[in-house]
Amino acid sequence: MTNKIILIAGFLFFALNSYGQTIFLNDYAIDQFEKNQIDSAFALLDKAQKEDSTYFVTYYNRAVFYRELGKTDLAINQFSKAIHFNPMDTDSYMNRGILFADKNQTNKALEDFTAVIKNEPNRKEAHFNIGLIYFNSGNLKDAENKSLQCIQLDSNYASAYFLLAKINFQNEKFSVAYDYLNKCISINNKNYEYFEMRGVMNLMKGDKIHACEDLEQAIKFGSKDPIIIDARSKECK
Repeated sequence: MTNKIILIAGFLFFALNSYGQTIFLNDYAIDQFEKNQIDSAFALLDKAQKEDSTYFVTYYNRAVFYRELGKTDLAINQFSKAIHFNPMDTDSYMNRGILFADKNQTNKALEDFTAVIKNEPNRKEAHFNIGLIYFNSGNLKDAENKSLQCIQLDSNYASAYFLLAKINFQNEKFSVAYDYLNKCISINNKNYEYFEMRGVMNLMKGDKIHACEDLEQAIKFGSKDPIIIDARSKECK
């Protein structure tokens, strides 16, 4: 009986020690990647995978590294492996869905975002990404419904208000779009895209004073759009 207890204790110590080593290697790999030590980061993940080939976080981190390096297909492959070892890993579904959407593989993207919502019904980003796919495909009604659902989940979700602004602009409901832009800026007053759009709308209204203020803010916060820069140059003298 004593020998059996010692054997079990020894096994638990080994398992916990191996698990702890895997976590440490993953954390160290992230640290190395953030310091631009790319080869070292991947080597550490290789070691972590040898410690535990079923630990889904290792595959997730490798996918994130590939994504940051612009290697989309490799990233998708690693997110898929993370999901294989942990089907409840909604972050991998979310990130893989975004990559599928970037590749215009919208059906696969919708499947991934739907999987996220199945496990996390209130995950606003999943609802938003579905709405964005609808918007980009010209399905403005469903895009609007998804955006409104996002706002029900988070009344300060600026991205959803911005999408609503663009939807209403396309529907030529300009005053509604303008109100949504004001809401965006009240939530986040450092996003150049919000100022770009409101600046253009102010120009459309003939309000050069506020248009110039918005265009200045857009450029201040990072706009590189030549149309915006040219409009500021011509209209704001």
